[in-house]
Amino acid sequence: MKTRIFLSLCLFWFSSGSLAGVIKAEKYNSFSITSKKINKEMSDEYIINNLMCRSTQVELEKNLDLLKNYDLVDSDRTDGSMVMTTFAGKSNNKTAKITLLIDSKTHVLFELWVNDNEALKCDGEIKEDRTKSTSTSSAFKSKVSPECKEIYQARVFNYFLENICQFNGGVSEKLGVAAHKLCDNEMNEAERVRLSDEVKGDIKTDIDGIGQKSFCQKNKSGYESLTK
Repeated sequence: MKTRIFLSLCLFWFSSGSLAGVIKAEKYNSFSITSKKINKEMSDEYIINNLMCRSTQVELEKNLDLLKNYDLVDSDRTDGSMVMTTFAGKSNNKTAKITLLIDSKTHVLFELWVNDNEALKCDGEIKEDRTKSTSTSSAFKSKVSPECKEIYQARVFNYFLENICQFNGGVSEKLGVAAHKLCDNEMNEAERVRLSDEVKGDIKTDIDGIGQKSFCQKNKSGYESLTK
């Protein structure tokens, strides 16, 4: 079960970290991220209220919408400390580059640039006790049955298949119902994050190795067999 380009690609972000408020640059100009695919613009106020200084696990659907539907220009892991993801956009009625900076350790969108100039940043330190998070996850690990782990991770894997490969058989929804019945009393939030991260890591490894197109082709027949 290996996969993921489209996710670690950019803002992404399964973590319990959070930050304080958002600070605008002194010479701030409003901006938007554009989409030729759906002929829409994502406003700066939407980004401030829904994406800045947040964990992507909390706003997963909105982050996937940004990656799937808006005009991605480039993504770079720089020195390993952060991911820089650039989208096409507008500012002052002119075309612009909108670059999102995500901390690689916490997966939080902590800064945003417009045309290489700082526009937004988070006001405050990351509020996360990583040692506590790890120990909590480990403490609950033994309480999750193999059956629960398997169906939960299958649900997560097929959810990303549907978003990355545009498969539309509704498999993840069906597995989600089954996972809810089987796992609801076994798993806390830390365990869900840990199991989801395992799947995302496998997805990234697979796509980095064979490419997104081959990854989708490889998993198509297995996905379709679950729709019958």
